[in-house]
Amino acid sequence: RNVPVKYNRELWQTTFKAMKRIEEIRIKRQNQFILNRLKKGKELRKEADVKEVETNIHLIKAPTGRVKTLEKKMVQVIQEEDDDDMEEV
Repeated sequence: RNVPVKYNRELWQTTFKAMKRIEEIRIKRQNQFILNRLKKGKELRKEADVKEVETNIHLIKAPTGRVKTLEKKMVQVIQEEDDDDMEEV
């Protein structure tokens, strides 16, 4: 292993090609690892968002009951204004 090797052009070229290939493989694996980590983070954020929506659904739901009560209040206000106008005449 620690024996010096006589210079061989072919050996040097194959070694250099192998080094380039190893570097390509290392970069590809590194990029895939990063993508997998990002994918997991994306899933966790989605779960957190779903949980937040479930806990605060009352802020999102259309307040249909509110609309009806607002309509009733508006009708009452209009009727009161009409009554006031009638009393003035």
